[in-house]
Amino acid sequence: MFNLGEESDDALPQFTADELLNLAIVSKTPVIFVEGYDDVPIFERLAEEVEIRHDIYASEAVKGGIPGCEGVIKHIQSIREISEGIDLEKYVLGIIDRDVRTYRNEVPQDTTIFTLNLNSIESHYVHPETIEYLAPKFTRAGPKLLNKQVCLDMFREISIELNNLYYVSLEALKKSCVADYSSLFGYKQSIKAIKHQNLHIQVLEKKEELDSFASTLGITCTFENLLLICKGKWLADTFGDQLYESIAKLPALCAEAKIPQCQLCKAQDPQNKCLYKKSMQITADLLLGHAYINTSIPTLTYIKEKLKTFGMLD
Repeated sequence: MFNLGEESDDALPQFTADELLNLAIVSKTPVIFVEGYDDVPIFERLAEEVEIRHDIYASEAVKGGIPGCEGVIKHIQSIREISEGIDLEKYVLGIIDRDVRTYRNEVPQDTTIFTLNLNSIESHYVHPETIEYLAPKFTRAGPKLLNKQVCLDMFREISIELNNLYYVSLEALKKSCVADYSSLFGYKQSIKAIKHQNLHIQVLEKKEELDSFASTLGITCTFENLLLICKGKWLADTFGDQLYESIAKLPALCAEAKIPQCQLCKAQDPQNKCLYKKSMQITADLLLGHAYINTSIPTLTYIKEKLKTFGMLD
């Protein structure tokens, strides 16, 4: 046993941001700072796909660091202070969520900070191709049955519930942008807590007020804008829950021939077997965990291109 406040002899050294810069220069291995530890495996997979040399650090894993975008920005700033004459773009990159910074005119102008196009990294996985990737893994139905059209139809049905997050997101966005705004909730609350208190229903009483606020920012009620203003965790949690339910409905749809019918349902199997049935016990969290393994979703392309360019050291 050892005291939590003491560092064990076997513990890895915790580097400061400027020490990591020195290591990057000596080893010619770029350093990437990301907001949190959940982001590390996602960006490691993306970096591996484009075959760049890299070391990816969660912001809080660096000495003196704090989680989140502020932690990433702080590390970049501390490196800037001691790096006069060094071409930092070759060695250091900070990746931050878009979140509300665009609407508050707080997007960092530092060339070593890369801001995501969507609200957060999770937002990129709310896509029809995620269903194409996941559904065959957790059923016995292959791509001939779970074809693009079936998956697109599943996504469209899921999108109905996702679109219900629009005014929820506007309420949280206004709280973040307007001082002293009396809000029902903010981005810090979970979507499950918001729904449990029926706040997602109450917020609809503010539709006119929130529409007026949205118009000042050029925001309209589209799925594309939802990906920008909805907290990525809210979007992903809702997507995971709805995808779980959508997969559970597949056998009934197959039995009624409302989707490409599997061979067993066509033969009216007496044991009620169906290739669309779940092949294992799954949860919404399990689905999301597997979703983040996929590196081929089109929404990730610009990130991979950035990583590829950043990784090209002389």
